[in-house]
Formats: sequence, C-alpha cells, structure tokens
Amino acid sequence: MSLFNKSTKSNVTNLAGGSAYKQSPENTLVSILLTNFLKNQTYRSGTDELKSLKDTIAQNDPLFAAKAGVYARNEFGMRSVSHVLAGELAHIVKGEAWSKQFYDKVVHRPDDITEIVAYYMQEYGKPLPNSLKRA
Repeated sequence: MSLFNKSTKSNVTNLAGGSAYKQSPENTLVSILLTNFLKNQTYRSGTDELKSLKDTIAQNDPLFAAKAGVYARNEFGMRSVSHVLAGELAHIVKGEAWSKQFYDKVVHRPDDITEIVAYYMQEYGKPLPNSLKRA
C-alpha cells in the first residue's frame, strides 16, 4: 500500500477518452493560459478552447485570474489568451482599484490594446468599461 497515494481512482474522462483527475479551477486556468494559443488542437477546436477559457475565468476569483494573466503575458509571452482574459475581466470586473494596473501590465505593444478592445466589442459591444478606456 502506498504511503502518500491514497486514491488511485480517476474521476473524469479526458478528451482522448482516458481516465484523468479533475483539476481545480485555478489549475485549469493556469494550464489554459500557459499552453493554449486558441487554435485547433488534436482533440479540440479553437472555438472549444475559447469557450473553455471563458468558462474557467468565470469560475475563478477575478484578482487571481488577473495575476495569472499578467504572469502568462510577461513571463511566457502568451498574447492571444491574455487578450481574451483581459476582455473577459473587463466585462466581469467593475470598479476595482487594480483593474487599470492590470491593463498597464498586460499591454506591451500598441496592438495589444486594440486586440483587447476588438475582442470586447465582438463579444459584448458598447460601451467600453472605464478601466479599459483608461488603460
């Protein structure tokens, strides 16, 4: 009998049809942010990945999601997923003191903010949130 591995049962089925362990929403978000380019993959389409990212963002604390997005953008150079994250947070977060600083840290190039605004307009239309305008 193992000393540390108490459970050997899996509780979910992965995309390949095998058994797997369910990740926490935080681990799922970080995994998506650091490994996904929102393009078609072997077992999922880019559209499915985008929906999964949006659902996972909604399950997490917005401040945690913002910190994970800054980490993904600054340390790993992940652009597309950080743009989607920024657009989703613009829709979810209203009036938080940290939101303007989040956009300042995620936007490195001039086209970053235009991508975030384009994503937001495509998904939610007008008006743009004030924190996004200020950034």
